[in-house]
Amino acid sequence: AVSKQTSTKMVGGLQDNGGHAFNNNTWQNYYGADGMDTAIDPGNSNIYYGFIQSGGGLYISSSAGSAITGSVNSPAGTSGNWITPLTINRESEIYAGYSSVYRFSGATWTAVSPSFGQDIDVLEIDTGNPDNMYVAINASLRKSTDRGVSFTEISTFSTVIRSIEVNNNDSNIVYVT
Repeated sequence: AVSKQTSTKMVGGLQDNGGHAFNNNTWQNYYGADGMDTAIDPGNSNIYYGFIQSGGGLYISSSAGSAITGSVNSPAGTSGNWITPLTINRESEIYAGYSSVYRFSGATWTAVSPSFGQDIDVLEIDTGNPDNMYVAINASLRKSTDRGVSFTEISTFSTVIRSIEVNNNDSNIVYVT
């Protein structure tokens, strides 16, 4: 993840090597285990978020990765894919894709969508309109226009979806690989 304010702040996960944060021209390891998906708060580029494997723990740094400020376990009884998708919208709302879409609110996870019956592979939020959210489960692309409360399947592909990106200039254009 790269800060929306400056390209000099980044965070990423490395399997077997934890979460690494870039700030002040230096890479720092700010949490251990298997580092996975990450996010930087668009309203405060000093707040970094990083998942470990299966979304088992969310590690938070409010010092741009200099230290861990807090950590939160996955929702009770929930485990996601090995790389559980984590994303943040322009209003600093954090979402994760387990078998449901969950929103993080300071200390707890709350399910916002019904269960899909299997884990979400990819989760993407439209940067132009945070009400629009996309999930991929295997080859199925689904869209929500109510921040993840309900989803409609909009396309099925011939192979598993690996990434989704919404065009920053035209929300009607969605790229899928």
